[in-house]
Amino acid sequence: MYKIEFNEEMTLEGILDSFDNLKEAEIDAYIEINGIRISSNDINFKERIKEEYTKYHEKDKKIIKEEQPKEFKKEINYDVKIAGEEYYDFLSLQNNKEFLFELGTVLEYTKDEYKNVVITSAVYNYGPTNYKKVDEMNRYLNYEATILLILDAYDNDARRRLEIMKIINDIGTNQTESTKFHFALSDVLLYTTREEELKKLLCLDVLDEKVEEKKHAYEKIKKDKQS
Repeated sequence: MYKIEFNEEMTLEGILDSFDNLKEAEIDAYIEINGIRISSNDINFKERIKEEYTKYHEKDKKIIKEEQPKEFKKEINYDVKIAGEEYYDFLSLQNNKEFLFELGTVLEYTKDEYKNVVITSAVYNYGPTNYKKVDEMNRYLNYEATILLILDAYDNDARRRLEIMKIINDIGTNQTESTKFHFALSDVLLYTTREEELKKLLCLDVLDEKVEEKKHAYEKIKKDKQS
């Protein structure tokens, strides 16, 4: 799944155009705004992007105003509030043994350049400050840890596939759990050292050749019809 990197210079129209272009190329994508992960597979994802984009810039408007003593004080108080919330989240999760086990397991296999990103994102999604407003689908550390342990525990690809199939069978038709598992697979492929192993295990290239064949066939028929 392709990640669209968000920054404050991006326009809403530009973000939505990026999703549309990737959709035309048949590529799933996601973006993170305000720590919220929004995927092109989500229901009403464009509306969610608009909502978080608006919140992001409204937050800036509250902080960046005329440089008067009163407003400056508000900015300081806002920074204190954010720092306090982050401290509270880290402190609370420091005593959550299940969270520490799952995050620690994931970090063992995470590339060094992504470790801070993984920690910050996990604390935001699981911490008490944002827990109620964060979509449940963003909390999938358990799946990530399980996938990584399967890759490490078994040398036999057939056994690895069997263990992953068990997870898929347990999920069944539960859309929320299915999405969480999908996000977990994407993050293992994106952030960890086990990317190539998982690619092979999931047979991600099994349709590549056929897709190219169908693409060429489609383009030829389309060209013939237009001529």
